[in-house]
Amino acid sequence: MGISDPSLQVDHADRDKKNNRRNNLRPCTLSQNQSNKLVHRNNKSGYKGVSLHSQSDKWRAIINHNKKKISLGLFFSKEEAAKAYDEAARRLQGEFARLNFPNEGENSAR
Repeated sequence: MGISDPSLQVDHADRDKKNNRRNNLRPCTLSQNQSNKLVHRNNKSGYKGVSLHSQSDKWRAIINHNKKKISLGLFFSKEEAAKAYDEAARRLQGEFARLNFPNEGENSAR
């Protein structure tokens, strides 16, 4: 790719590391590359960025951006928390966002 900036990496837009076609590769920061991850296998909520806050028994939405965790609040349902995550991901991560409820042309977290 000819990236000379040591702070940049190469990201596979479709997440397939074997697909090295130029139109699938894009330069990115570490933070952007991490945004392109799917929901973790051990995720209990089923939604990216959502976990149960045991002290309040509510669903918590958190997003990572530029090496910082940003709390998006507590919600009565995990779906509400997932929608809050998606809104923040669209704003903060742009084309690298993996979303719980993607619109057409956006990337799914699953």
